[in-house]
Amino acid sequence: MDLAIHSDGKPFKIVKQVFYPKLSRKDGLIIQIHHTTPAGNGETHRVRFVHVAFNETGEQLAAADHRGNIFIIDLNSNKFWLLPNLGICTAIAFSPHKSAELLVGTADRALNFINTETGDIMGSLVGHTLPAKQVSFSCRGRYCLTASSEEAIIWDLESFTQAHKLTMRTNVAIKQVMFMPVSDYVLACFQDDAMNVWKFETFECVKQIIPDAWKSHHLKSIAFTRNGRAMVIGGHTSSLVVFALDTWTVKKLIQLPEGMGGVRHIQFLPQMFDGGANKVVIFIGSVPAFVWREIGKPFWKTPLSTPDRDLNPDLLGISSLVFCDSRALDHADAEAGRFTCSSNGKYVAAVLHSGEVNVYHGSCLLDQSSSLLPNETPVERVEEARRSTTPTEKLPAPRRNQTSLQRQLAQVDKQIKEELTLERLRPILKQFGEYPESYRPLIWRTILEVPRNQAAFVGLVNRGVHSSYQLVDKDFPMENRPLIKNLKRVLSCLSHWSTLFGQVKYLPAFVFPFVKVLQNDPLACFEVVLTIIVNWCQFWFEYFPFPPINILAMVENVFEEHDPELLEYLCQAKVSSQLYAWPLLHNAFSEVLVKNEWTAFWDHLFSNEPSFLLMATVAYSITLRATVKSCKTTQDFEFFYSNPNPIDMKRFISKTYYLLNKTTNEIHPRQYLRDFEPLKKGAYPVFTDYPKNIVDYQARHLEQIQEEEAEMVREKQALSKERAEQEKKREEQARTQIQEERLEKLESVYRATVRQEEERISRQRQKVMSLRRELRDRELELLKGAKDKIMRQNTRQRQTTLERLLDDINLKVRQGSQ
Repeated sequence: MDLAIHSDGKPFKIVKQVFYPKLSRKDGLIIQIHHTTPAGNGETHRVRFVHVAFNETGEQLAAADHRGNIFIIDLNSNKFWLLPNLGICTAIAFSPHKSAELLVGTADRALNFINTETGDIMGSLVGHTLPAKQVSFSCRGRYCLTASSEEAIIWDLESFTQAHKLTMRTNVAIKQVMFMPVSDYVLACFQDDAMNVWKFETFECVKQIIPDAWKSHHLKSIAFTRNGRAMVIGGHTSSLVVFALDTWTVKKLIQLPEGMGGVRHIQFLPQMFDGGANKVVIFIGSVPAFVWREIGKPFWKTPLSTPDRDLNPDLLGISSLVFCDSRALDHADAEAGRFTCSSNGKYVAAVLHSGEVNVYHGSCLLDQSSSLLPNETPVERVEEARRSTTPTEKLPAPRRNQTSLQRQLAQVDKQIKEELTLERLRPILKQFGEYPESYRPLIWRTILEVPRNQAAFVGLVNRGVHSSYQLVDKDFPMENRPLIKNLKRVLSCLSHWSTLFGQVKYLPAFVFPFVKVLQNDPLACFEVVLTIIVNWCQFWFEYFPFPPINILAMVENVFEEHDPELLEYLCQAKVSSQLYAWPLLHNAFSEVLVKNEWTAFWDHLFSNEPSFLLMATVAYSITLRATVKSCKTTQDFEFFYSNPNPIDMKRFISKTYYLLNKTTNEIHPRQYLRDFEPLKKGAYPVFTDYPKNIVDYQARHLEQIQEEEAEMVREKQALSKERAEQEKKREEQARTQIQEERLEKLESVYRATVRQEEERISRQRQKVMSLRRELRDRELELLKGAKDKIMRQNTRQRQTTLERLLDDINLKVRQGSQ
């Protein structure tokens, strides 16, 4: 399936979602992952994936896009989820001994271990001065090696500290650095292609490999077998170098097939029970487009012949090479930039230059690549094909100069177009029944001789979406917004090219299949449809808006000549050519043929004269005559001619060719139809094959109606806006009234509360005054009592004093008398 991932910008939360993988396919494709985000105008933007990595079990895939979003795809449970965004990723890798921990290197020079189940940061590695772009783990899993272009650091993962740091001089850069399998030696390749190997613990130099020793410059990729006994390196030259690591010697220079100009990425593909002695090398390289076309598959395999008796491929762990044709991965223009294999070889994930990620079954790729004839390489097949045709020049060896490479590629494309003639393509079509799917768009463009009038096409596009197709997406509801956008563009360009096509109701259904096949090239799609209309739709619009009576009469004449009995049955059932022929024509057979059948049918149609389409219309009914005769009612016939039916395509195509070649000249449609005529370079032809006065009048009338409708819509919108404003005012007034009522109620409540409080305070005041009076009276009583007490005390004191004075007088009297 196409795993469409959408980002909506909401706060982060891990949510696992289910996806459904593709059914079994010949090319082994399981899922294609693409990431889209919503744009402000309601459309979606494609976000490119740049990094992928499998965990140690090979069942989980991490994919990081160029915005720093990291998705985990669980191929075992068929679920995927998003991890927290740590920043723009420069490298990702799973820990070999902790399958739920992913090491993420970001552009801000950070390295973080993140738990893929919870999204938690488990640890950080700090020390790089430039973003790390390479990650390698030791076999024991305790150490991790990360590298930028100027430095490499070995980390102790138990303490998350630096164990060793390798810093380069300013004029020296690191191409690749990694731990070697089993031995845990550290191998570093520098900018001059020299390689050094050190023991990890002591950093004693084990081996230094000078480029001249193995005669290969501009190294791009290095791969090891899992048992650590063999190493393969590749670069811009057309050969692979095989090292035996037991003796550190070059055992083989494997010459790539002629025309394959180098290797971009190499990796061993593990297989079951190989014990780490990997037998298959898978790599991405560059190959001439003509070879792609002859191969027609994304991967091919070639055995390694070993004329040297002292060389044992099994000893080196290599018995075959699998080449990844990077342009044949699901889309003809979706070239693969990089890939990675799971540790068990079950899956292969490829990052395409278009930004998608394709995940393949490793076993299916091997099975597919093994489908070549024994001891026959694709290049041998191509050379045989070339010997059977006109010889062509060999491709020059690739150069370092990029401009020169571009010129060479342009020259190759020119040669391809010169070689892709119908004389060479028809034998392929006859043998295989269809053209290779990956190269079908290129073949269609070539045999139809589309001129690619960029300026004229842009002029039509700039007129905008035609009013007749503003709402076409309602007839084709789907999530693929770019596809709908392309359909609108093609339909609008056709309507701007000729006003007729703004009124053809069946045009969207006719055009849509071609838009789907050619969705990556809108210009070619428009010109292919235009070529079909000019050549295969001749006289279709003579009596527009009625069906083409003359064309249907041609079909009926051919039908009567080759199967009068079936035609008589249709006539007795009151089924005319407007039912058994016209639906097939105006839907381009898209409603009665499934995708693979439809593309194969149009492969044959484009390779033949315009009358082939009319012959196919008759051949369809004759091929399925038993099913046709089983239909009884008009509804049965309508259903039959508007829905897919099981059909033997080989028999159907053969019958069409039979009718094309065996129909008598007197009734053959070719005597009425013009021969195929491609579009001219520079400008598109004027189309007037329709009742211009009627159509133009109807167009003007429709335009007037549309203007009135637009005016009504504007008035309706204005009224709706005014009504909305009135409703808003009414709601505002209602809210104000409710607020005032609430305030009045609140004021009454406050007033009652204040009154109650005043009464309570008055009562309290009276109580206080009463208490004050009581206190005053009591105080007076106390004062009076105190005064009386003092007076009594004074009286007693005076009485005591008088008594004492009397006693003294009496005493003195008694003393005087004595």
